[in-house]
Amino acid sequence: MNCLKPLRFPGIAPLAMACALLAGNTSTLAGTVTTEGEDIILKTKGGLEVKTASGEYSFRIGGRVHFNYNQYDGVFNSQEDTRIIMGTNRTLGGPAADDGDSASDYFFRRTRIHVRGVIKKDWAFYTQLDFGDDGDVDYKNVHLTYKGWEFADLRIGHFKVPIGMSNLTSSNNVTVIERSIANNAFTQSEQIAAQISKAHKRWTWALALAPNNDADDAEVQYAWTFRATGNFEFGRDGIMHVGSAVTLQDFEDTDGFRISQRPEMRKASSRVATPRFNVKEAAIFTLEWAMTQGPLHAQAEVFNASYEGDADYDFDGYYVQAGWIIGGTRPYSKGVLRRVKNTRDTGALELFFRLSSVDLSDNNAGNEADITTLGLNWYFNSNVRVGLNYVDAEFDEPLYTRTTNIMGEDLAAPIESETDGSGLQMTLQWKF
Repeated sequence: MNCLKPLRFPGIAPLAMACALLAGNTSTLAGTVTTEGEDIILKTKGGLEVKTASGEYSFRIGGRVHFNYNQYDGVFNSQEDTRIIMGTNRTLGGPAADDGDSASDYFFRRTRIHVRGVIKKDWAFYTQLDFGDDGDVDYKNVHLTYKGWEFADLRIGHFKVPIGMSNLTSSNNVTVIERSIANNAFTQSEQIAAQISKAHKRWTWALALAPNNDADDAEVQYAWTFRATGNFEFGRDGIMHVGSAVTLQDFEDTDGFRISQRPEMRKASSRVATPRFNVKEAAIFTLEWAMTQGPLHAQAEVFNASYEGDADYDFDGYYVQAGWIIGGTRPYSKGVLRRVKNTRDTGALELFFRLSSVDLSDNNAGNEADITTLGLNWYFNSNVRVGLNYVDAEFDEPLYTRTTNIMGEDLAAPIESETDGSGLQMTLQWKF
């Protein structure tokens, strides 16, 4: 059987074929199964897809596995001393004895399986289960999309609302192993929402409403999100992208909101964070830019978030990254950069860097961090990738400071936790 060519089975209805594939064995195909349905096509390149010859019905089974190794030290592994001061009920605080020591982890960053398909051409469904790095099973993307209108598509379900170019790029396709600290601080993960959108070769727009979602233990009554992008050709085979998005959130009057993110190192113990504060309304604004031309690609985003409550806070962040590909190119479509496409049989090598920053210090709320990443990716083919990142982080102030000893006596000088650190990240990824 040539897996690169579609196989045609005359007169088999889609449902009958699906049941045969799931319940039968190889001997099942030796017999003849006939119905009054149309021909179907079975594709096995990069996964399993079954569809009718007309394209009215289809389903595809796929998934992804990302297996990572991290090693880090310094601020990535800041630990608080939780011993109790003698004669009190107060913790000692400040850095623990092993603050900043080297640590390492092996773990499955993502293990997901999905089913997607088309019903009567106008309806598209997607259901994805995520087994997570802690072994818990949860749904990630589950949505139904109606494509029968000329002016827009309608999507309802559980998905990412349209803010952040990096946020909307599949984890299979992002250049750096972890998304930037600025992206993670100000964008939202998958949530219950309804969205209308349209994607054209030269522009995209999307408008989403997400009601009654939790954001770091603070309930969002509703959130409107709008994103628009445009692109144009330049040079020889070059594409330039610009875009912007805004999210308006209305909270219950609550003191439970906070921002807390790891500094681009999964499993790291430290956080770039604010304390919990009162918030009633929030507005998040982004500007985005990207380009790709031959082996070169680059992108950047700027974020600003304003929160109104008992006090007002204004936070911001950005990242800029660029890469050079040997033996491949990074395509662009529908408002995001796609996975590297190999141009030679031996695979493609991608060299890249990223600078990212986040500032949560307004009104003395939180801290600041600057992170630099250097790395390379090797794309063996369209399904398998390995990556290596070197990450360096610097915080503006220590996370923990101790001014007394275990007896409660004042120290001659405070003891502070690490403010910088470095780490290595490695990933083996495959998708089907």
